[in-house]
Amino acid sequence: LWLQSVDSTGLLHFEVLGKTGHWQVKSMAGYELVSKGADSFPSVLIVRPLSNQINKSIRLIYTGPAYTNQFGERGQSGDLFGYDSFEPGNRWDVYWYRWDENHAPLLQPEAFNRLIADTSAAVFKLHNSPALDYTWWGAIGKQLPADSFATVATTTLDIPAGKYRLGITADDMVKVLVDDKLVIDAWTGTAGLDENTYHEQVLDLTGGKHQITIIHTENTGLATLMWYFRPLREPNGK
Repeated sequence: LWLQSVDSTGLLHFEVLGKTGHWQVKSMAGYELVSKGADSFPSVLIVRPLSNQINKSIRLIYTGPAYTNQFGERGQSGDLFGYDSFEPGNRWDVYWYRWDENHAPLLQPEAFNRLIADTSAAVFKLHNSPALDYTWWGAIGKQLPADSFATVATTTLDIPAGKYRLGITADDMVKVLVDDKLVIDAWTGTAGLDENTYHEQVLDLTGGKHQITIIHTENTGLATLMWYFRPLREPNGK
């Protein structure tokens, strides 16, 4: 089940792909069916997301001959396949700061911390953003710096209890705090190789609200800041 697009009204358009056989909708959670194509392959499925559910899923049931999937795994008639989405609905407040040698994050940490603690000193502010997913090849905006800037982003997650995988892609440096506790500390200077820009942590969180704070700095060159947060699932997908 392949998500092809989300249209301007918020409907999700899926392709239903397979070599042979048939399919039917087994269950939906967090979505309502709008329309479906033929029960053979290839086909299409269109659904509307419901806003009152964080964990959303679609399960289809396959009927037909035994098969081997793209990973070399054997399957058979009666297997389930589908799509999962985790949408906690949180929004971000994001502040950008310009820093100089007197506020350098590594050399002048106390001055840097005072700078980013003052929201009135931010050169740009963004409130109620639905995502934290940035890549800058130059200046972060009109009359804003291309280098020597910091990003501070905060949000509140209201989630069920469970284990979650928290990931962050950042260039050059980043810290992530959950409920004021440091959980990711990549505050060591230039990110360097691409594989050094991604950091993750598995967290066992209680149900309810959790405050997330991300502090990011850019020295020179390419800048990135991308946030990932998903429930931790076992290999069998349960």
